[in-house]
Amino acid sequence: MEKEFGDLLQFEDLLDNNKLFVLPIKVLKAQLAREMVKLSQQIDNRNTPSKLKEIQQAGLYIRDAVLSNNTEMS
Repeated sequence: MEKEFGDLLQFEDLLDNNKLFVLPIKVLKAQLAREMVKLSQQIDNRNTPSKLKEIQQAGLYIRDAVLSNNTEMS
């Protein structure tokens, strides 16, 4: 992923459990935390079987948004 997104994303092990978190470089920390809380609440309110599919869809959406943002910035 680092090769594809270059310096647009930061990769961190935030929980020290070898699970990687991907953070957009240009997003404010408060904005990121706010979105994380909102998403966490939404996921908690949904059925368990659909969580994986939603996470996969979110990953694809994030990828497209990052690439789109990179194109606009160029």
